Amino acid sequence: MEKDSDGFNRWNAAQQLATRIVMQRIEQPSIQSESTALLLKSYQALLTDITPENEALFAELLNLPSEAYFAEQMKIIDVDGIHREREWLREQIANGLHAQLLALYKTYQKFKPYTFDGQSQAQRRLKNTCLNYLMLLNKDDINDFCITQYQNADNITDSISALS
Repeated sequence: MEKDSDGFNRWNAAQQLATRIVMQRIEQPSIQSESTALLLKSYQALLTDITPENEALFAELLNLPSEAYFAEQMKIIDVDGIHREREWLREQIANGLHAQLLALYKTYQKFKPYTFDGQSQAQRRLKNTCLNYLMLLNKDDINDFCITQYQNADNITDSISALS
């Protein structure tokens, strides 16, 4: 995933790997797959390669497939299993990439006036995706970031992200 220069291929590889991990864990919740370590290693490598041209791609790349997508992959839908294992993977990402996610959040958390352009949208999405993962850690400093973001938000995207 990190070696491919095509953005779609990177995103697709991340989605397929995340799907494999979640689906395997639904079948065997106690399994510790090498795929999880591979996903984290790939994300770590990719997060060092963010440029203004690819911020939107990385915001999308960090998002896991939806629970609805996982349900579409199953003959008999295990709603609880899908939710449990998707959240488990999100927590693994948050714990494994804590330092990188925090650094990215701080980089993009510039309280500058709202502008409606592609680059600003990508930066908000990347920042809020990082915050969403960081909130899974239940740490006081992260909660403080959420409160500050909410209080200083001048757009609905940042307000809702700080609350979610």
